[in-house]
Amino acid sequence: MALDSSENTSEAMSVIAGLIGSDAGGIPLEQYIQCALYHPRIGYYMRHGERVGRSPDTDFYTASSIKGLFPRLVLESIRSLLDEPLSEYVFVEAGPESAGGILGNLPDHPFKDICLIRPGDPFEIPEKAIVFSNELFDAQPFRRFVRHAGSWMEAGVTIRAGSLASTLLEAENLPELPEDAPEGYTIDWPQRANNLLREIAGKSWRGLFISFDYGLDRRTLFTERPEGTGRTYSSHTMGSDLLDRPGEIDITCHVVWDVMESILTENRFQNVELSRQESFFMHYSQIAIREILESSPAGFSPQKQSLMELLNPGNMGHLFQVLSARRNDF
Repeated sequence: MALDSSENTSEAMSVIAGLIGSDAGGIPLEQYIQCALYHPRIGYYMRHGERVGRSPDTDFYTASSIKGLFPRLVLESIRSLLDEPLSEYVFVEAGPESAGGILGNLPDHPFKDICLIRPGDPFEIPEKAIVFSNELFDAQPFRRFVRHAGSWMEAGVTIRAGSLASTLLEAENLPELPEDAPEGYTIDWPQRANNLLREIAGKSWRGLFISFDYGLDRRTLFTERPEGTGRTYSSHTMGSDLLDRPGEIDITCHVVWDVMESILTENRFQNVELSRQESFFMHYSQIAIREILESSPAGFSPQKQSLMELLNPGNMGHLFQVLSARRNDF
């Protein structure tokens, strides 16, 4: 499972040791990830500092880093999907990375209001809303299951010789997993992400749901990812040691798109659509894209370069997907 870590900060180790307590068996990996990402003192997403961008001091780069262009394309896609006055809707951004969210750098916006929901905030959604997120669901803690001796075991975390170490625990409340998986096959299951979507979709509101993220379907997850999809990101470098430097690096895993589509459908959302980021913008943001291309027909402008980053399948266009849906009543 490649989870053992050689270095841990003293404060983080103290917090995690307190979680494990006297239980020699350890705690589930999901509980450890929750602490490493969202603990009020040591959590990666709770500490101050810039995490997203191109500089050496940041850890990863997302579409929201393209501050001028990405919001413009998102706005255009919302207009195309909603086809109603945006002034009647509140733009709800869940998990914004910047202080003002993706719309913070725009001189004005067409919405009734903007609501930013940060980690730990209650998830309150107005009656008429556009609920938007960029890489929110992949940042949720996840469970890891490992096929061992003909059964599914749950990955856990314990302490050995003063260091964090991986272990296997008896698994309870299992999702539906394949019984023909080979020995050692590992599945990272984004249960918290699924539960978060159920919370969002289960509230009484109508409007648009739009989520930019990366993920797979169950078939691919169950048959083509034998080492799981859980990864770390630090200084723009991907790693597989989930126990390395808790609280100092990002931990993420792929969402499961067909599960999320089912959750939206079960909650009376319609027009549920999963697209590659490239296809989504090409279909719903045509006016903005044409304006950008026509603004400098003779040369290669910074706006065109940013556009290619978002749309080119070799960059973000294929790596990221967009799940969108609409609910007219509740």
